[in-house]
Amino acid sequence: MKKADNFKGLDLSKITQYDLFKELYPDFLPLMISYNSITENYTENDFRILDLLSFAENYQISDLADKLKEVYEKSHPHLF
Repeated sequence: MKKADNFKGLDLSKITQYDLFKELYPDFLPLMISYNSITENYTENDFRILDLLSFAENYQISDLADKLKEVYEKSHPHLF
């Protein structure tokens, strides 16, 4: 894990909402998200990043949202 991909000891390149819930935010349940209208040309990793962004925005975790933007905005601009 590169230090830049680290968020409070978790590797942003691998984690899911469930990892955030289990390890850092036990009071914040993972969200059910439907991507029916945007599935074209998106990878599983794109959806994983979108899930993390949605989790951060829904629960107003600004440090997580900022870190995701820092790590992924250049490589995945279509998600921001």
